[in-house]
Amino acid sequence: MVLIISDNQDSSTNEVLKWLDYYNIKWIRINEDDDIKFHALEYLHNKIEKFIIESNNRFIDLVDIDAYWYRRGWLNTGIQQSPVRVSENPKINFEINGYLEREFENLKFFIHSYLVDEKISINSFLTRTNNKTYYQFVASSVGINVPDTAIVTEKDKVAGFFQRSGRNAITKSINEGFSFRVNSGIYYSSNYSLSEKDINESGESFFPTLFQRYTEKFVELRIFYLNKKTYTMAIFSQANEKTKLDFRRYDYNCPNRKVPFKLPVEVESKIIKMMSRIGLNCGSIDMILTPENEFVFLEVNPVGQFGMVSYPCNYNLESIIAKNLYNGEQDLSNKKFFNK
Repeated sequence: MVLIISDNQDSSTNEVLKWLDYYNIKWIRINEDDDIKFHALEYLHNKIEKFIIESNNRFIDLVDIDAYWYRRGWLNTGIQQSPVRVSENPKINFEINGYLEREFENLKFFIHSYLVDEKISINSFLTRTNNKTYYQFVASSVGINVPDTAIVTEKDKVAGFFQRSGRNAITKSINEGFSFRVNSGIYYSSNYSLSEKDINESGESFFPTLFQRYTEKFVELRIFYLNKKTYTMAIFSQANEKTKLDFRRYDYNCPNRKVPFKLPVEVESKIIKMMSRIGLNCGSIDMILTPENEFVFLEVNPVGQFGMVSYPCNYNLESIIAKNLYNGEQDLSNKKFFNK
């Protein structure tokens, strides 16, 4: 039995489920809007005998789960975490509810830890966030090129960085970008080219902001990583002014060309080392191949989209993910208490 945690909007999950059906593998999907109840965790003879949760009136014993894929979302236990009122004193109620919330968070943490440590697993809720600053540090420490970067809060510091970058720099999110809708408008963040006018018009100090030397591209690389294997797509975004700075500004009238790409063994080895260091066995990696044939790391998203790599390059990643969950085609040596 395969357990998948996802959300209703993720079409990639649907495609993987089709392959699990094809392989006649039973699965359970929990979406972030499904109500989850905790029922029991029991040890017997120094071993977990029962670990039962309920989802949509289905009882799931996690002991019986063979494989686990964290795709997206979370365990929605709100139905069991409603605030309680035990006193007329609001301070007492506040403290009691805080205590109960911490108790529940401990249980949820163990659910995710148990599934990753004890089962064949791909990704984890515990490593779902895109920690760009840390990932860039690890990439540089294993010998992968990263762009010159500065996170600063003062005008003179960014002016100095701008000059050192040859007056060719961009600004981007430190962590994740954002997008939201208000009435009929959509607001979103993106990468922007920095100008001297921007610096001159800024305040003397500002919120911590990331600036990066612009890296000239021959092609952009989107790399899907799974259990020490890479599946790479080259995106020819450089020739199009609309996508030159950020290919996510799609040009639907003149789409970028996308082709399969084979990474050099040395680069692939460094990626494997980096992913091992940051504790990820799956993720979507963005890199740049420069005109000078240098590979430059930008970021890795643990829960990034992979359909955009799978279909144009005929990698059939959905089938590969299903096979990994089915056969356990991964290194299990780091499992803390894998005993099957």
